[in-house]
Amino acid sequence: RILTALCSRLEKGAATCAVEPYTLGENGSSPEKRQQEFTVSLLRHPVVAELVNRCGKRRAKNNREKMRLSPLAGVVLLIKVLFLCAFNLVHHHEREKPMGRVDGKVAIVSGAALGIGKAAALLLAQEGASVIVGDINKEEGQKTVSEIEGKGGKAFFVLLDVRKEEDWKSVIEGALSRFGRLESCTTLEDWRRVQSINLDGVFLGTKYAIEGIRQHGAGGSIINLSSIEGLIGDPELAAYNASKGGVRIFTKSSALHCAKAGYKIRVNSVHPGYIWTPMVAGLTQEDEAARKRLVDLHPIGHLGEPDDIAYGILYLASDESKFVTGSELGNRMSTLPNGLTDAEARKRLREEGPNDLARSGNRSRWRVVLGVLKEPLFLMLLGAGGIYIALGDWHEALLLVSLGSASVFITVVQEVRSERVLDALRDLTSPRVLVVRDGTQQRIAGKDVVRGDWIVLGEGDLWLRMLWYDLKTRVLTRRAAAIESLGAATVLCTDKTGTLTENRMTVTEIQTDAGGMIDVRSSDLSSLDGTVTRIIHVGRYACQPDPFDPMEKAFHEISRHEQGQEKPLTVHLVRDYPFGDEVLAMANVWKLENGRLLVASKGAPEAVMELSHLGSDARAAWRRKVDEMAARRKASAGSTSGFSFTFLGLVGLTDPLRANVRDAIAECKTAGIRVVMITGDYPLTAQAIAREAGIRAEKVLTGADLEDTSGLPLSDRVKDIDVFARIRPAQKLEIVQALQSNGDVVAMTGDGVNDAPALKAAQIGIAMGQRGSDVAREASAIVLLNDDFSSIVKTIRLGRRIYDNLHKAMGFILAAHVPIAGLAIIPLFSGLPLILLPAHIAFLEIVVDPICSIAFEAEPEEADLMVRPPRDSHRPLFSGSLMLWSGVQGGIVLIALCLVLFMGAWRGMAEETLRSL
Repeated sequence: RILTALCSRLEKGAATCAVEPYTLGENGSSPEKRQQEFTVSLLRHPVVAELVNRCGKRRAKNNREKMRLSPLAGVVLLIKVLFLCAFNLVHHHEREKPMGRVDGKVAIVSGAALGIGKAAALLLAQEGASVIVGDINKEEGQKTVSEIEGKGGKAFFVLLDVRKEEDWKSVIEGALSRFGRLESCTTLEDWRRVQSINLDGVFLGTKYAIEGIRQHGAGGSIINLSSIEGLIGDPELAAYNASKGGVRIFTKSSALHCAKAGYKIRVNSVHPGYIWTPMVAGLTQEDEAARKRLVDLHPIGHLGEPDDIAYGILYLASDESKFVTGSELGNRMSTLPNGLTDAEARKRLREEGPNDLARSGNRSRWRVVLGVLKEPLFLMLLGAGGIYIALGDWHEALLLVSLGSASVFITVVQEVRSERVLDALRDLTSPRVLVVRDGTQQRIAGKDVVRGDWIVLGEGDLWLRMLWYDLKTRVLTRRAAAIESLGAATVLCTDKTGTLTENRMTVTEIQTDAGGMIDVRSSDLSSLDGTVTRIIHVGRYACQPDPFDPMEKAFHEISRHEQGQEKPLTVHLVRDYPFGDEVLAMANVWKLENGRLLVASKGAPEAVMELSHLGSDARAAWRRKVDEMAARRKASAGSTSGFSFTFLGLVGLTDPLRANVRDAIAECKTAGIRVVMITGDYPLTAQAIAREAGIRAEKVLTGADLEDTSGLPLSDRVKDIDVFARIRPAQKLEIVQALQSNGDVVAMTGDGVNDAPALKAAQIGIAMGQRGSDVAREASAIVLLNDDFSSIVKTIRLGRRIYDNLHKAMGFILAAHVPIAGLAIIPLFSGLPLILLPAHIAFLEIVVDPICSIAFEAEPEEADLMVRPPRDSHRPLFSGSLMLWSGVQGGIVLIALCLVLFMGAWRGMAEETLRSL
């Protein structure tokens, strides 16, 4: 019949034939309709279309001349057509190839005339079950039977009113007499009736199904269709909620009864959300807002199809679920249609308290004092004071006790302040959670989440523990020592988007095959030709409906400008294929209003070209355009639509460089720090951005180059490479390890879950605070609060100053203790009076020494701080040179003091006078 239709078309000499992607009919189409659709699909295939067009042109030359094909041409045509028929049929049947999951079983499906019941009956029959179609709609029920038999399945129709006990009894008896057994009974009722159908029908169907399956003796499965409304509450559907909730509990009770009685009968319930049934379609056909509200109720972002539920029923009916009974299969919806209101959330927070783990309370002042009194230094002072009291020297005893009390007071004040700082840090580091309230998504502290909140989880969300916060540099430090370590960094590996750039993308160029380059910034978008507008529309279809990614926001923005306003999508998102390491592209599958499917994809130009199967010449031409756009620092993305993946064009996007990046990178170079950019961008785009930022970009190493192990080792190749492009997250770890093997101290930035290994391996891991995942922040030592590269440079400056001041403070302490120790020891051997009494030494150790040391923390940085190269990370803080130089300084002071002491004693000065000197 297909060949006849084709020959008829050829004899008519059709001049043109549209070449479009075409999908076969939905499951459930009649054989005649499917054959017709297949014929049309075949006629629209490019090979056949070309034959038709050639014959049409030949016909146009001489309308009276009868078209003839040579024997060879006829054979070639026949072979091509038969090949196309075989290919399409095999492809179509492979997609629907049954697996025999319920082969040989008998199933009763009530409500099987339309909707979910019909889909379940068709799928069960396709998988080998003999199906009894029960419904009160005889005409539609008979159609379901005819459709099953047309596909080679077994089925017969019975008139069934699920509210009538005699109907159920008759159905079960008929099934046993006709098939001799019964393994599965699915009670799928009409939702428009409430208690009499939802509860009575389920009860009667289950009752007689149990009796029928018991007679067979081999066990079986009963599946009751409930609703998501049986798991949640709705103030407008109280009766419906009660009935569907009753189905849920009745199912569990029946499952327990059958299990304990040893019937080998499993009883489960299915709880779907809103499904595209005729009832839902009728309710939302002319109300787009109502349809959107229903979609918003489902976290997955779209409504289900009857087939989606049918496959769940098939699983429960098959032996694959032989260990499952008393369970609920279904999806979840929001607690309330728009989440909790702010008022209700505040009320629940007051009544139930914060969502926080119980932790020990703050220490009281008395507990702090008690802890300080246990310090060894205070106990030593207290013991010395006790000895002086025993010797009768009350003056020295009171002085030591006073100094000890002063130390206790200072320590208690510091401890109390630390407790307050820790409380503030707990609030600061409380995890931020994305919740839906009043119909909008908002971020709140994790402790403010209340029962009933709808939480939107993202990849890598974790509890985050921060330890130290530096507001001035917009850096949050989880390990205080990391700041000092960053001052020794020799290589700073940074990503591009959001760190060097503003992460604020804008569509600026569109490249088409016919029209060339279109600068959308200077063009009237409302007057663009069809090819450009098609690219814009497909670009929007290739994005999520509610975008978060800056690139997808840019596609939505250009679509809004082109249309004057962003019109709501009237299509249904069926499935999405996310961006991955194997294929650098993503795609969305949409169901159009006419039932056909549209696939829209965007991604790396080379990946989209590969998917589109472009010829070598076309691919080379497009690559030249990609290189031209990349040289102008445009990130480019290709687009495809339909099942045949037609390459539409290129979309160029710009992401402005941050204003202070060039100065910050120049400062890094002056400080001897090598800046390395690691990005997933196209190589020429990465090279252009690196040059603009001031990064050395003569050579670029790609991810494909990293995988090539035939040349030099990676550690040798990375020595003179500062730009890495088309790098996958997993390859960042290899780059970090290669740099470390060369002796570099590596600081690494990252934001994704896959960046965590590289962040952990680097000496200093730096996570992005605004766009970084919790996993990345957990693996890092430092978190940038504003994702700004200049903040890293400021932190490097701070780390170097901290190290310098620590070095100075340690030198001062060593130098100061040389004269203190000398003045305490020399009089003992020289016969001179004691210059430093215990009270003096205690005063120097407790007050003067610490205060002077703390003063070094505020020391300004040295003039050459960011000019000298990074210090050796292996050099100890207490180096030999430091100890030697401090000893020399302290020795000079000690010699000077000894000279004064000996001269005073030689002149006969009194002890008090010598001590005052």
